[in-house]
Amino acid sequence: MEQPPGVCGSGARAGLADTRLAAALWSAGQKEYVRFVQAAFGKALETPWDALRGGLVLGGAALWEKAKRLMEGKPGGEELRWTQRQERIERRPAAQALAETEPDPRLRVWLRIHLGGERRIDLARSCGYADGSAVTQLLKRLEQAAANPGPLRKAMDRYTREMTSSVKR
Repeated sequence: MEQPPGVCGSGARAGLADTRLAAALWSAGQKEYVRFVQAAFGKALETPWDALRGGLVLGGAALWEKAKRLMEGKPGGEELRWTQRQERIERRPAAQALAETEPDPRLRVWLRIHLGGERRIDLARSCGYADGSAVTQLLKRLEQAAANPGPLRKAMDRYTREMTSSVKR
């Protein structure tokens, strides 16, 4: 039985209509897909790994405290480094705030590295250096200068006390 004209599948004319309809649907779908992809870029995706504490615990503060207590009694050095690394990360905002108020640029670097736990390479790149060797040299010279009692050593000791007291709060 022959289908009436204009119904999909009936002759060459219907094939042309099917093609136009398919192209219109594809074009609309493609435009919607492009909008979807463009909307996705520029947004930071949330990942649970950002909440990973010490490279070990993916959970709340209570679980983290329990893990720290369990690891403190262990002889393994790696577990202790995990907890210390997390504590440095937690101190980082306070160290950065102290560094912003410090007039001596050497002490600003020392605060961010030693008390804030930032990696040398990250700090060096934020200052425009290609690698961390300049930061390493600066820290070596600072430690040599602070070996003798004086204002530099006093400032470093004061910052260390401030940071340790702020972490215990």
